[in-house]
Amino acid sequence: MYLVGDLGAEGTPIMATLAEQVQGERMARIALSMIAEPNDPTTGYVLTRHGGVETLRLIESDDEVPGLARADTLMWRQRLTAHFTSGLLDQVAQAERRPERLGRPCAVPAVDARRGLVLDDGVE
Repeated sequence: MYLVGDLGAEGTPIMATLAEQVQGERMARIALSMIAEPNDPTTGYVLTRHGGVETLRLIESDDEVPGLARADTLMWRQRLTAHFTSGLLDQVAQAERRPERLGRPCAVPAVDARRGLVLDDGVE
């Protein structure tokens, strides 16, 4: 899924993926919390193995996801990309500034472990 960014020199849109536009692991995980259901086992599996930014990239790409069957990967991508909207990046940026407005937990190990939060990537 590509999100429209700035216009190029010829007035054509510059297309960038969400993974290319998020600024780091925290923003990536916030985006994932907005498009994936809580405790989604497939998202949790990919997230624990690859991190937030790479998980977003895998959602948006046609690349194989190691450890997932092709059919499972396609269904996972379809389920999550259905929640991509043109305002998603702005919503992610706002939620990063004011995480209490997110409405659901979003823990980032490198940052939130210092705050003593319980971390759960959705994997049992």
